[in-house]
Amino acid sequence: MVEFSKPKNILELGTSVGYSTLFLAKSIQNNKGHVYTTEIMKEKIKLAKKHFKEAGLNNYISLIEKDILDVLKNWDKKKQIDFVFMDADKERYSLYLDLLLPLLNSRTLIVVDNAGKVRMADGKLIDSEYIRKFVQNVKANKKLNSIFLDMDNGLLLITKI
Repeated sequence: MVEFSKPKNILELGTSVGYSTLFLAKSIQNNKGHVYTTEIMKEKIKLAKKHFKEAGLNNYISLIEKDILDVLKNWDKKKQIDFVFMDADKERYSLYLDLLLPLLNSRTLIVVDNAGKVRMADGKLIDSEYIRKFVQNVKANKKLNSIFLDMDNGLLLITKI
């Protein structure tokens, strides 16, 4: 999806240890794009930075060590967001989306990971009340297009109308 849409600026909400970030960065190398990614957990930040360096993709990634709400509230409006990958704390997804929408153009694709079931630490997949409500709200929003892909733990693709 990233290679097809050729975004210049990608915003990833939730870096964790940087696994998805590396795929995003690798996908935008040819169109000279950049990945902005957020994480607040110090041990995850340390691992992510190590992974970015080992992969040789540091020049394509900016790791923002702040809470996602702070990042979105203070986003430089001159940096148009062309692609969003959302994989963070599910209970705040609606807040994130509300803050994201004014920052996006009509071609921006938002990809929400784990939009179906959530994998728990013990490996079990469960329905999340937060994600279920979020998906329902997105589908009911007349200003958004969305489609749910029933693959892995579910992907929700969102665009503005």
